[in-house]
Amino acid sequence: MDELKNFLLGDYRETMDYVKKVERYGLTKFPPLIISCAITGGMHGKESNPNLPEEPEEQAQQSYDAYNAGASMIHIHARDPINA
Repeated sequence: MDELKNFLLGDYRETMDYVKKVERYGLTKFPPLIISCAITGGMHGKESNPNLPEEPEEQAQQSYDAYNAGASMIHIHARDPINA
């Protein structure tokens, strides 16, 4: 039990130790995790990446896709209407 407790509360900077622990215990033994996804940037738009959602419908779809991929929180930057 102590080994499992150390795994859950342990230091994950050593890659090989981490991999060995995951192989032994699997991913189901990890503590709860919150995944946050920032779907938009505050300054960049489609000129820098055509996949950035700018319209409300695009942002809703990207948020839904992030949720389906495991995100439990969405971070949306305010958009400047001039750069929208």
